[in-house]
Amino acid sequence: SGGAALDAELSLFFRGIGVPVIEGYGLTETTAPLTGNLPGRIASGSVGSPLPGLTVRIAADGEVLARGLGVFAGYRNPAHNEGAFLDGFFRTGDLGRLDEDGRLTLVGRVKDVIVTSHGKTVVPTRWESAVEANPLVSHAVMVGEGKPYLSALLVLDPEETRAWAAAEGSSIPFGTVRDIRTVDDPALRTHLQGAVDAANLLVARSEQVRRFSLVIADLDDRGLVTPTMKIKRRVVLDRAAATVDSLYL
Repeated sequence: SGGAALDAELSLFFRGIGVPVIEGYGLTETTAPLTGNLPGRIASGSVGSPLPGLTVRIAADGEVLARGLGVFAGYRNPAHNEGAFLDGFFRTGDLGRLDEDGRLTLVGRVKDVIVTSHGKTVVPTRWESAVEANPLVSHAVMVGEGKPYLSALLVLDPEETRAWAAAEGSSIPFGTVRDIRTVDDPALRTHLQGAVDAANLLVARSEQVRRFSLVIADLDDRGLVTPTMKIKRRVVLDRAAATVDSLYL
């Protein structure tokens, strides 16, 4: 398994039914695998230990750094190399930690870190992933940069939400979505409040989301979603600026 995080509980489930899934981690700049679990030594939630010939260390700010066999020497455009390396190590842009056995666990992306007005640094990945486990939520986007508390935009999954609404005897007016717009449905909001509350229990109080809005968007829009189906956070925040502002009124 690679290219996206494998949920620890899902990894344990597969191991429990006798189908161990080996998870690894790497980037184009590291010529594919940088770390990996091994058969019989799978640590669910971890992406394993550095492969032979590779060294991984964690910077002071939590960024994963890499050096060794397979790690590239630099970009073709020299201008792109500025800030790409630290003391000879490639800066992956990912946040992580190493355990006592040298296994790497990823916790988020450097560019996704949120700093509130109180100076609290928050990595939103764990909270967002927990909410996205609900089938009605295609993407959860935590917001709160420079704000006194955290909020979130929950981007609904069209098919799952329509099916849920039909089972509840109601309908959600998706129509043709050209941009991000809010959905005001009390029953749906109550239903997803449970997912938000459950995610809040997994994080520290200062990392909990106080308010959220339900939104729909064109998930086929490559300006909004990458080819690997990752939401473009900055684009979402820009297009939904009015909705985000309403969360702080």
